[in-house]
Amino acid sequence: MKGKRLLKSMNQVDEQYAEGVAPIKRSISRSIWIKWTAVVAGFAVVAIILIPMLYDRGVGIPSGVEVAFGGMGDRWVYHTLQEVEEEAGIIVEAVPRKVLGQEVNTFHFYNKEKNEVVESPSYGYTKWEIEVTKVYKGDVEVGDKLVFLHSYYIWTYSDGSKVFYTFSSRKPEVKNKKYIMFLKYYEPFEGYCSVGDYEAVFPVPNAKMKKKVEKGTVERSDLEVYDLDDMHYLIPIYTDMVKKYYID
Repeated sequence: MKGKRLLKSMNQVDEQYAEGVAPIKRSISRSIWIKWTAVVAGFAVVAIILIPMLYDRGVGIPSGVEVAFGGMGDRWVYHTLQEVEEEAGIIVEAVPRKVLGQEVNTFHFYNKEKNEVVESPSYGYTKWEIEVTKVYKGDVEVGDKLVFLHSYYIWTYSDGSKVFYTFSSRKPEVKNKKYIMFLKYYEPFEGYCSVGDYEAVFPVPNAKMKKKVEKGTVERSDLEVYDLDDMHYLIPIYTDMVKKYYID
């Protein structure tokens, strides 16, 4: 396999919900983006790592909601910007305008303490409407409204508690903020997904970030990603992207 590689990790999750993120559509269909590792007595076995509010405020997560990182499953990892560009069906600058809803795969398990069968979420994603403001590649035009899918959601349990679940290294997009996006259309979900994960969607750099790129001082904390492992190509690809698209 030349250049890109397939990164494998255990991914799955377990519980929690949504409010202020548009309606959730529950689904029992399985996503090709997730591999189940175990099913016991007809119920999925799931695991989560709770992260105490890693998330910056103002990006769509209500105050007080816990963050759970569910892993990213099998995904392509690219070594260079060129690989990302070649894989992308479209390369655009776009602005997220509104959340269209959430799609969540659910399963049921028996709760001994409550003596009841409980519905719990597994894999899911949020659908954004994005507006194209500039086109670098692909058969789209400025002003087009596209459906963009990002693998996170907020789930609300029957007791009212909420958890933000993410299967992505990237934090959620911010409404009305401009991004450069390397995307590919995913027909089964009728929307565009990012190529790879952390290597394919970036805020359009401001003057400060351009200077950091020129000086070679960009750090992971400068970008809208979680501080997780396995993002070895993030800064090199980001640096090359800024130099190519935003620095003459």
